[in-house]
Amino acid sequence: MARKTGSIQVVFDMEELNLRRTDIDVKAFRPKLQLIGKTLVKQARNKVSKIGVSSPGQYPGLGDGRLRAAIKYKIFRSGYGLVLMQDRPSKPKKKGEPREWLEYYPSFLRYGASRKRGGLLRPRKNYIEDTGEANRDFAFQAVSEAIDESLKGIFEK
Repeated sequence: MARKTGSIQVVFDMEELNLRRTDIDVKAFRPKLQLIGKTLVKQARNKVSKIGVSSPGQYPGLGDGRLRAAIKYKIFRSGYGLVLMQDRPSKPKKKGEPREWLEYYPSFLRYGASRKRGGLLRPRKNYIEDTGEANRDFAFQAVSEAIDESLKGIFEK
């Protein structure tokens, strides 16, 4: 049900269930996907929400909150799947802040980085991937309920 990708995101889609899209009513299916997405975002944000600086091998700490706010989900345009992702952190709130928000920060957290001044940022735990793996059964149960509801609606017509 969950598929890992190269970047920091987890994809839930119906391709693995071998159902045709014409069999399922999207209007009955979309609310369940929204429920799955909101649950995954909440749990991923809670993993980031530890106050303070994180050490290597732990989940990232909460700095100014931009990393936490950038965790989002997006339902596919077709309405048959969703992706939980770490989007680019938001723009600075104050006018004089540096333009560091242009750098894609989560990739530094996942792979680590070395700096010119001799500093080293070691990789942190992948909170998006861990959330997807931890909620695989919940997502599968919600999708199966949505499929049941949408198929009932088709047979009642």
